[in-house]
Amino acid sequence: MNTGKIITTVGIALATALLLGGCRAGEQGRTWDFKPGVYKGKPDTQLSQAQTKSLRDRAGFQSDVSSLPGGGGSKPEKDVRPPDDGALKSRADNQRDK
Repeated sequence: MNTGKIITTVGIALATALLLGGCRAGEQGRTWDFKPGVYKGKPDTQLSQAQTKSLRDRAGFQSDVSSLPGGGGSKPEKDVRPPDDGALKSRADNQRDK
């Protein structure tokens, strides 16, 4: 055989190996026919009352964190305005004199 045929044969063999290697067991049997808004998986199981209560408790614990006093970026209790320019200037003058 000449060199060109050997290179072509090896290239085809490598391409075939890569294509077949991409067919992992986890990829077999997957749905390829997707339709928006249509779920084709297993149906959900009904949660027990204990599971529902546990999830509600967890959600309640997570939502209470932002309502603790003194945190969470809440609105200040009083309107804080910077002093007018005159007061700021006199304050700076008083600090320079000392």
